[in-house]
Amino acid sequence: MSTVNSFLNIGAAAITHDIPRALGRETLARVAVKNHANGAKNPLAHIRKDLGFDYCRNVSEKNKLVAPPLKVDVLRGAKKLADGKPRLLFFWATWCAICKTALPEVLAFGQERKVEVVAISDEAPETVQPFLDSVTEPFPTLVATDRRRITFQSYGVSGLPTFVYVDAQGIVRHVQSGYTRQMGLQIDGWKWEPAQKQAAAP
Repeated sequence: MSTVNSFLNIGAAAITHDIPRALGRETLARVAVKNHANGAKNPLAHIRKDLGFDYCRNVSEKNKLVAPPLKVDVLRGAKKLADGKPRLLFFWATWCAICKTALPEVLAFGQERKVEVVAISDEAPETVQPFLDSVTEPFPTLVATDRRRITFQSYGVSGLPTFVYVDAQGIVRHVQSGYTRQMGLQIDGWKWEPAQKQAAAP
């Protein structure tokens, strides 16, 4: 794997202000768009600002990032993940409180945009299944496990929750690590209104 491709595959949490700028302006833009989280502590925020948001977006369109194959074991839902449909990959864990906080918006996005939500955990099925059996709040229908962390690594997941939006053509359109109610999902064109948030609150 080339240096550029290796660099593109690392997660946002592993990136610091010491990013090797020798890789070039365009590569930095691709990394910033692929891994941006838009949070106040996001180490990539300064890069997107310095390079320009429009420039980063244009570079991303020119250098489309093809989603790696999902090498997971489906625990619940369709046993075979069909190609040709948009999906939101929701990397989570049973112990992750922030993941649970994100669920209402994740489910709302899936329903309103008609996007398949795939909840992927790196925990054992023996851990995930009892959680699913006991959970009382709405949860994604499609749940998969990745015990060998192959998919976690191929998508550069370094923190939870992580969200990856893949369009119907299999192109990665958004990667976000971390979540707060104030920040929400930062997918282009998506905004969860306060009224929606209130309606989804328990």
